[in-house]
Amino acid sequence: MSSNIESEILFIKRVIEESRKSALNNGKYYILWGVLISIASLATYLIEKLDFDFNPNYLWGVCILAGWFFSGYWGYKEGKNPKTTGLASKVIPALWSSLGITMMVIVLAGIISGSIKYVSISPLIAAVIGVGYFTSGTIYSDTMLKVLAFCWWGASVVMFNLSGIEVLLANGIFIIVFQVIPGFILLSKWKKDFTVSNA
Repeated sequence: MSSNIESEILFIKRVIEESRKSALNNGKYYILWGVLISIASLATYLIEKLDFDFNPNYLWGVCILAGWFFSGYWGYKEGKNPKTTGLASKVIPALWSSLGITMMVIVLAGIISGSIKYVSISPLIAAVIGVGYFTSGTIYSDTMLKVLAFCWWGASVVMFNLSGIEVLLANGIFIIVFQVIPGFILLSKWKKDFTVSNA
């Protein structure tokens, strides 16, 4: 009886560890979306500030479609890879996909209906991103991601207190600091773990 319990505990530990390692692979998704959205945010800020005759909604549309395309392509490839079958490799994509849909609802439904002011979009999305980071950090057992969740919630508070186009400037900076840079750190950790496990 005791040997059965021990083997089950060892199995659970192995699943958690494999899940944690495979989940680190998602650093590239943080980089992808971080780069695309920071470009869109900062470019929109410059377009509005310098009064260029260009509709930034086209830029946002291209960046968002590119993000979904590459995310879907990478997800499809990873789904066929037997090395990415850990629990987290299923839970994490589901988490961020559902949060991505939530963000799209906030943006599209909020703007079309007029019930959400344009300047409130970025802080609302920052609060949603905080949920994703905290949940991911719990699954990864990664303290950095949990800390970043609080950074995103703090960023949300800051942006709620900004007015006008300055919100987009702040959003672009926050994304680079709290998403792109951590994404490279995650990717570096994953590559290190991958090298050690295949040595």
